Amino acid sequence: MIDDDEKLVALTREYLEPHGFELAAAHDGNDGVAAALAAPPALVILDLMLPGADGLEADVDALDALVEELLLSSRIDFGTVPLELETLGLADLAGEAWKRVAEAAEAQGMTLQLRCADDARQVHADRSLTVRLLGNLFENSVRYAGTGRLTVSSRRQVDRVQVTVADEGPGVDEADLERLFEPFFRADRSRSRKTGAGGLGLMIVRRGVEAHGGSVCARRLQPRGLAVTFDLPSSP
Repeated sequence: MIDDDEKLVALTREYLEPHGFELAAAHDGNDGVAAALAAPPALVILDLMLPGADGLEADVDALDALVEELLLSSRIDFGTVPLELETLGLADLAGEAWKRVAEAAEAQGMTLQLRCADDARQVHADRSLTVRLLGNLFENSVRYAGTGRLTVSSRRQVDRVQVTVADEGPGVDEADLERLFEPFFRADRSRSRKTGAGGLGLMIVRRGVEAHGGSVCARRLQPRGLAVTFDLPSSP
């Protein structure tokens, strides 16, 4: 009988192997997640380097973060991430997520703005996962928009709350919008080394939203900008 760890490894392999990784063994938290990867291509390692990082330690940290996100996505798919649903304020969630990017965002002149409808200020969701979703969206905007306003808005739709995170960056080509949430996809590969993006943040967003019974989509704004919209359960 296949145990849970083996199933998680199998799910993670589905993400890794099409992109040139070979999963060598199940992850042991005490050994470091980078040990789960065997001989990734050199170009992939370079692509995963963080901004300004040099040396092997920084590369290993980047690979650790990569595999941690892959395992998180696998656990969400497998249903081993229990959701602790509670009534949460969107303003509080956005504020907590903003702390992850505040230093980099403010250094670039980016500010956060909230525009929540009166009947859509609260959601019934898992705090940790929702903060993670918002944080990943914020990080994506900081990497690629760089400056301007980052706006979080919401509106009520029956028993759901529709949340939109919009930036004022260059946006994404229409042809790439549907692929943004695929693992390892980058709309602009030429920026991968500069940004350090592993192509996993938006995949986690999709998986987390789906775990709450919702869906996510992206659209190009005019004259510039990218908006990502997802829905979560409304508060009872």
